Amino acid sequence: MALEETGELMRRQRWTSTVLHLVVLLVVVPGCAPVTVRHTTLQSTYTTAVQADVISTGELSQLTQQVLRMVALPTATQDPLGTFQALDRESRTGQRTRRWPS
Repeated sequence: MALEETGELMRRQRWTSTVLHLVVLLVVVPGCAPVTVRHTTLQSTYTTAVQADVISTGELSQLTQQVLRMVALPTATQDPLGTFQALDRESRTGQRTRRWPS
């Protein structure tokens, strides 16, 4: 009789383990986002990044944002006129009107 009880206990544990694994899969798998990979070349990626501008995309390109951060003018979208004036002043004098934060 002890052998039958042991077998029953093992089946119950196997069943519980299987159900638990299924529940975990049903909870975890829908939360995973699919990954899409697209083949591209360095040339096309660079060209796309450089040609993306505020007129064609409606926002500043990453390259433009990087340049603005380098000259400490990250507020171009809030004050476009002031940004253009500061860039113009800097290009004429060769001196930065703003300095990097210490």
